[in-house]
Amino acid sequence: MGTLRQDVQFALRMMRKNLGFTTAAVLCLMLGIGATTGIFTVVNAVLLQPLPYSHPEQLVRVYTEFPTFPNGGLHRFWTSGPEFIDLKRDAHSWAALDAWIAGGVNLAGKVEPVRVNAASVSGGLLESLGVSPVSGRLIAPSDDIPGASVVADISYGTWQSVFAGDPNVLGRIERGCAISAADYVQMVRERDRLVRAMDARLAGLDVLLMPTTSIVAPTIAEVADPKVFAARNAALLRNTAIINFFDLCAVTLPLPVAPALPVGLMLVARNGQDHRLLNIAAATEQLFAA
Repeated sequence: MGTLRQDVQFALRMMRKNLGFTTAAVLCLMLGIGATTGIFTVVNAVLLQPLPYSHPEQLVRVYTEFPTFPNGGLHRFWTSGPEFIDLKRDAHSWAALDAWIAGGVNLAGKVEPVRVNAASVSGGLLESLGVSPVSGRLIAPSDDIPGASVVADISYGTWQSVFAGDPNVLGRIERGCAISAADYVQMVRERDRLVRAMDARLAGLDVLLMPTTSIVAPTIAEVADPKVFAARNAALLRNTAIINFFDLCAVTLPLPVAPALPVGLMLVARNGQDHRLLNIAAATEQLFAA
């Protein structure tokens, strides 16, 4: 131990004597350790650790190859919808054959709109990956039938980060599942027509006044039951939902009514009149304060 202590003391004196060399050596060690750790983290996650699915060793990804395509061909090219249908019909060597296409969607969220990753999947994909729903059900093969209702599943991470783990989210998704794809397309077209009609109807008005909510906000205890929550939430959002449906712009001004809770007065204007509406709201607020 005495010899080891002397060696350490000698090394420290030499390092202090040659600060430039010591600094360069420490930096090289830091870079080497950091790079090695980073590379190992990636290799461990991608190559060493199994994929977070049921029986990952049985999963295979199918690509399309175009070797005669100009400039060297197309390799590992995505498989088209018709190709997937042909493979599913003719290939019988697989326990299951499913497809997906990745993209993104906008969600209203619990507090503010967010952009999240999304994918359109065939009915058996989630079951093939061994996914187990925390609540509700998975997208199933019966949902692939033409004319079937639109079904959506959200990940646990999205449920927690976007919706704060709200258990009532499931009820909203289930209500949307009752709408078929054809009905949804028809509603979108009808909404476009109604938006144009509403814009023409409001052409002669500066601003439209209405209460922000039609009822007093309930306490959390009063809406603990999911069915009660759905009814009270629909009543609370009724007026603002109408504004959103018709693509209008609106501002809410608090009207203090002592000793009760403040009441919201909503000022509504046509689509694209945001700046004008804000000026009207500011002038109105000054009148209330006078």
